[in-house]
Amino acid sequence: MKAPRRAIYALDGQRWSAGHDALVDALAEDYEEIVVAILKADEGFTAAQPLTGGQRVERLTARLRGRVGRPFCVLPIKGAGLTAAQLAVRLGLYAPAFEALVVEDEALAAAARWALGCRVRVEALEGVEALAAGPRVARGLFIARAQPFHAGHAAFVAQMAEEQDEVIVLVAMANASHGLRDPATAGERVEMIWPALERIAPGRHFLAAAPWVDHDAANVPDLRLILPDFGTLYTNSPSTKALAGPGVAVRALKASVEVSGTEIRRRIIAGEPFEAMLPPETARVMGRLPVAERLRALAQPERRGQEGG
Repeated sequence: MKAPRRAIYALDGQRWSAGHDALVDALAEDYEEIVVAILKADEGFTAAQPLTGGQRVERLTARLRGRVGRPFCVLPIKGAGLTAAQLAVRLGLYAPAFEALVVEDEALAAAARWALGCRVRVEALEGVEALAAGPRVARGLFIARAQPFHAGHAAFVAQMAEEQDEVIVLVAMANASHGLRDPATAGERVEMIWPALERIAPGRHFLAAAPWVDHDAANVPDLRLILPDFGTLYTNSPSTKALAGPGVAVRALKASVEVSGTEIRRRIIAGEPFEAMLPPETARVMGRLPVAERLRALAQPERRGQEGG
């Protein structure tokens, strides 16, 4: 399966203009998928950054729905306090693979050329309009490491799609990768999940990735900075349920789905069939990503050179 040609437009998204619309339209003509990356999504409530990342994601998604004739995703990227070089690296790890990148400042462009080796251009457009808030809708949130995204995860998303107006899937522990338990990067996991969401909840989904913060009790409140507003958390995990916080309803999976990421990773390492345990879209994406090969390599015993002379 060939990867879709994908472009990323990375900006803070606090204000918008017809010029921004035209740029997104032009990208949609040239590429098969568009990612709008909201930079420094963990900032908000300041004069320079009045909207939270979640508010920006929600409002910009509403503006682009029905306008962009391609699959698109508005992806929040945490990056408060990072240098341009660190932000470029974060963008490369948290976003799905892309061919071209459009940014608003030269420093980030230079860092991205160095760190990512992709085509980068600068479009310094002036936003003149604050993105308007849309009507309140019921949203559910599902949090998963998604190593990989499997049929059990997809069942949660399908239940959310039936019970909520819109669904949010959060790739947790986005900073963990290249390990036996967490072989895939956050961007690779986003790439696995996106086409399944397009089928299960077309036009009604949000997708994000974020690292877990050091203080467990702060994780769900911290996520509110980068995610659209949600009222229900979907989980079977007692620990995640305990972190939900006041005002958030918790619902468990109704269906019984016997599948686990641990078993899938074991099968990959052993060279056994595993694709039937994944949504078909995810299985196809896995076929072109290096995740399975990486996991098998990580499982090999370390080889040391001969000591002495």
